[in-house]
Amino acid sequence: VGLLPGALGRRLARLERLGMVIILAGVFILPWIGGKIGLDLNVFWWFVGLPTEYLMQAVFIITGHGA
Repeated sequence: VGLLPGALGRRLARLERLGMVIILAGVFILPWIGGKIGLDLNVFWWFVGLPTEYLMQAVFIITGHGA
C-alpha cells in the first residue's frame, strides 16, 4: 500500500484485516458458487494448477519424457 496514492492506500489498508477471509472465500466459496451456476470459478486451479501443469510439461519435454 506504500506505493499507492494516499486515499487508495488507506482504503486498501482497511481490507488487510479481512485478507485471510477473502482468500478462503476465493478458494472455497467461489468454486462452490461456480458449480451452482455452471461457471469455472476455481481460483486455486487458475493460480496453482495451470502453471504447475505447464511447468511439468516443460520439464518432461526438456528431460525427454514428454511428447
